Amino acid sequence: MINLNTLKVKFRYRGNEKQKTFITITNAKNKPIIETSVKRCAEDVHDKALGRFFAFRKAMNQLAIRNIIPKEDRVQVWNTFRQNVKVPKSINFDKKPVVKKVQAKAMAIA
Repeated sequence: MINLNTLKVKFRYRGNEKQKTFITITNAKNKPIIETSVKRCAEDVHDKALGRFFAFRKAMNQLAIRNIIPKEDRVQVWNTFRQNVKVPKSINFDKKPVVKKVQAKAMAIA
C-alpha cells in the first residue's frame, strides 16, 4: 500500500505466462475509487516497476475521463508517485518530445 496524499494505491499481481498488474486506488476512508489492470505481452520484459507505472497511468487516465478527481489533485498525485515509487529508468519525464524536422529540398530550376 502506497500513500499518495489523500489516496492510497495498492498493487497486486496474478498470472503465470501473461502476468497482470492490478491496481486499486482508494480514498482516505478506504473506499475504492477505481480498480483496473494491465496485461503484460509475451514479448515484454518482466519488470514490476514498469507494470506498476503503466497500471498507475491507466488508472489516472480513467480518473480523468470519469472526472472523479480534479486535474490539480491528479498532478499532485503524479508528482508524489514519481517521488515515492521506483519509476523505471526507461521512462524519462524530463525529456522534451522529439519532433522530426521536415527537410525542404530546393529544386533546381533549369
